[in-house]
Amino acid sequence: MTVYKLFLRITRNNIPSLLLFLGVFVGVSLLMSTSSADRDQMDFSQTKIDIALFSQESTPLVEGLLGELGKTARFQEREDKEEQLLDALFFEEIHGILRIPAGFTEAFLAGQTADIYITDGINQGRNTYLEMALNRYLGLVAVYRNLLPGEDLHTILALVENDLARQTEVKIATEEENPSDFLQSRYYFNFLAYSLFAILILGIGASLLVMNERKIRWRTACAPVRQRRLSLKIFGMNFSYALFCWAVLSLASLLPNRELAGSPHLILFLVNSFILSFWAASISFLIAHLVKSRNGLSAIVNVIAMGTSFLAGVFVPQELLGPGILKAASFTPTYWYVLANDRISRSALGSLKDLGPLLTNERLYLPLVLQLGFGFAFLALALAVGKRKQLAQS
Repeated sequence: MTVYKLFLRITRNNIPSLLLFLGVFVGVSLLMSTSSADRDQMDFSQTKIDIALFSQESTPLVEGLLGELGKTARFQEREDKEEQLLDALFFEEIHGILRIPAGFTEAFLAGQTADIYITDGINQGRNTYLEMALNRYLGLVAVYRNLLPGEDLHTILALVENDLARQTEVKIATEEENPSDFLQSRYYFNFLAYSLFAILILGIGASLLVMNERKIRWRTACAPVRQRRLSLKIFGMNFSYALFCWAVLSLASLLPNRELAGSPHLILFLVNSFILSFWAASISFLIAHLVKSRNGLSAIVNVIAMGTSFLAGVFVPQELLGPGILKAASFTPTYWYVLANDRISRSALGSLKDLGPLLTNERLYLPLVLQLGFGFAFLALALAVGKRKQLAQS
């Protein structure tokens, strides 16, 4: 009880700063999860750009080309005055200038160099689709002329138009497998890895910095308690702080989706985050034995908590990371925590009765067991470091 009284006394002095950190991380977690889920549900729609067109010839090839480009651009008729055109580009009244010189069709059909001039505006990326459409159309015409050298131009242009009229319907399977509610919860609990980790390092580190002071260590060394038992008591004290932070952050996950309370997916998210609180407390307990100042504690938060979050897929989805990065991240518990969240969100879990197939078929047990292994390993290492420091100071 003496250890807990000391911990509560230290915590009472740090309540304002701890509550501030906790509130900030809850707010940021909710903001990140909401914006990420909305971004995943956003549909792509191509918009047309305004292009000033100057064509010095009107041939079937040019007419067919302009018809294809019309799917990407809106052509405007303007006076061919350089100063006015540059002003229009600067003020984004138009996004580009397209010039088709005289003799273009004759040169293209003869296999000679045939140039079409495109002048970009301030935002050069706007004309990318226009250039792609232009190259695709002329490229198909050139292919058909090489394959069908005896065909007339009108037949070739009809074949090209028919090919370009075909469209492929693309469906993203994850959108069907992941309802928006589970996506939002997944992003929230993924970001929880950074939030909870950072809060625990700061909170546990601040308390142990006080308890690791020389005079307090001398006083505890005189107590008739074995060092390992005392260290376990201190860890239990810090783990109770970790459970409090975990409970607050977990309850906050229900704010955007209250209807998910009691759902099997949410229960598994909570179990996974509970294991997160254990290994995060173990690592924080080890860091607290190694750090010597509050400034060093803040630096470690930035390096370890944020560094592992970037590597493991907290801020960037794991499917977008390279195999080398994922290989390095697999040596951190954060990677397995995020992987478990992804598997939970993708599972077709009707009730907890389906948990068995999820653990075996989806191999959900693997990331959970590995996280526990990391937690016990760091806890054993922290106890060894604490005992060594105690012997060195005694």
